[in-house]
Amino acid sequence: MKVQIRYYERTGGSLVPEIEALREVIDVNDKAALVEHLKGMTLPPAAAYAHAFVNDGEEPAFAVCDDGSIRDLVEGEWIVEPLDL
Repeated sequence: MKVQIRYYERTGGSLVPEIEALREVIDVNDKAALVEHLKGMTLPPAAAYAHAFVNDGEEPAFAVCDDGSIRDLVEGEWIVEPLDL
């Protein structure tokens, strides 16, 4: 699977710009390997969250937040729940 990870700025506005300089592409064998990669991610201080786009998809498949929470956006399920839930 080809996965593109895009990071998004911390901002108080409703439109959150991508930090294009941090965009990265990784290859993983399957969804389980991707989830393990996402669990090990540490977001840079400038980023509030990241989206993982799978196989050149137009919509993100996963969201990783700065609190360590991870959401499967396709299935609509938490992989790692936010601390305040």
